[in-house]
Amino acid sequence: MLSILLPLLIATTYHTIEIDGDISDFAADELIIDDSDNDSRWGTLNEIYGIYFTWDAENLYIGADYIVQNNALLILLDIGDAEGDYNINDLDWYPRNFSFRGMKPRVLVAIWNSEQWTSCVRKIVSNGQTEPINGATIVVDTSAGGVRNGIEASIPINELFENGQLTPGSCVKLVALIAGGDHATGGDAAPDNELIGTPNVISRFAVVELDANADGLLDADVSPNEVTEIVEVPHVNFEVTDFTIEPRVAAQKGDSVHISFKVSDNADGYLRIYDENGRKIREFWFSLGADEEFSVGFETDGLQPGIYFVEVNTGNYVAKKAFAIVAGGRIRLFNEPHPKISSKRRAIR
Repeated sequence: MLSILLPLLIATTYHTIEIDGDISDFAADELIIDDSDNDSRWGTLNEIYGIYFTWDAENLYIGADYIVQNNALLILLDIGDAEGDYNINDLDWYPRNFSFRGMKPRVLVAIWNSEQWTSCVRKIVSNGQTEPINGATIVVDTSAGGVRNGIEASIPINELFENGQLTPGSCVKLVALIAGGDHATGGDAAPDNELIGTPNVISRFAVVELDANADGLLDADVSPNEVTEIVEVPHVNFEVTDFTIEPRVAAQKGDSVHISFKVSDNADGYLRIYDENGRKIREFWFSLGADEEFSVGFETDGLQPGIYFVEVNTGNYVAKKAFAIVAGGRIRLFNEPHPKISSKRRAIR
């Protein structure tokens, strides 16, 4: 839904936005995601209305037209550098229970309610760690008295791409979410996604073409809306097969739990074990060929009784199973990682 504050202007890049929270700085053709005003599963007080995006030679600019009540607004960007994480539930800042199929968030813009002091623009580094992006700014506008809010953010190109040089043909993938507190799932997404299951799997997002002429620079004289496509990544003909957990109920202190699976095609990804509160217990990275098996085991010493979840995530495919522990002790890995795990990923975190 187009913000009532937004004049019907046409602007092409390069367009510099004054970061003051007033989204009327953005033009109509910089609205790249026009979201319904009544599609949130949490009601009309938790809605994303629209997401705006543009750039000049030095910065990317993001705007959001939204309202939240005791929830968070998150805007996530995949900048195409293969870094970041397919699952953001273990971040050290705004962890939320979302997995992503087809995009790998690298940049996180987030705010709780419309409280300026809770906001920041951060880069997802590794192992759940995030760090502030130097020179990035974010400002919230609450002049509408909480009826409807706006935020604007700027991100320096030099902080995203080395020396401001893009990989020729670069695109940015972007999605906005309204989510609850730490480790919670979502109530609204722009563009629309089915926010069901745990974690919520995000498979629909905006793809903005930044460098159509492949010169390694942000394109000038383009309309952001015209170079944006809403893309959905469906479940592919890819399977995690022979996915087993033995035993499914560990009934004695120090029981050994074995997890194994195969993939139907070449795949890189991770296996994570969570407790029922979404906290990560263990993470194992893998690189497998078609029909190749990954197998790992650990002892249950140190784990509290309860339900635990195992997630296999390859970026465009997620498989999950659960097991139970009824007695505890210390976790101890008792076998070597899969021989195809690279030395870079060999460490178990």
